[in-house]
Amino acid sequence: MFPGYRDAVQIGEGGLGKVFRAVRESTGGVVAIKELRDVGVGSPVWHRARRELEVLLRLRGHPNVIYVEEIIEGPIGPCLVMEFAPGGTVMDRLAGGPLCGPELVLVGQQVCDALVSAHELGIVHRDIKPHN
Repeated sequence: MFPGYRDAVQIGEGGLGKVFRAVRESTGGVVAIKELRDVGVGSPVWHRARRELEVLLRLRGHPNVIYVEEIIEGPIGPCLVMEFAPGGTVMDRLAGGPLCGPELVLVGQQVCDALVSAHELGIVHRDIKPHN
């Protein structure tokens, strides 16, 4: 499905497209692949994906921000190969029940730390939600 990757399984879907968990054949490492839908150069989705990539590259190295490793050509167009977060999203965690006090504080601190770093770079997220 994705050249250089195997065992791709869809794990989510968002505004830009589907997200898959896959294994990099060269290293055996697990990654997330965001398959961008309706992407033509100059299309609204292309511009949104490009902005997302630019933001992620500016925040690369932050411990609470997923980073993009590469862009590949997938079956329907360009795909972002990203660091895989085994814990999933906050919404995934909430599916198991409410966060307890210490865990709630930790998650809140991590989100706030990432947002402060983004704001220091002039980046405004505009879509904070548990799914992200």
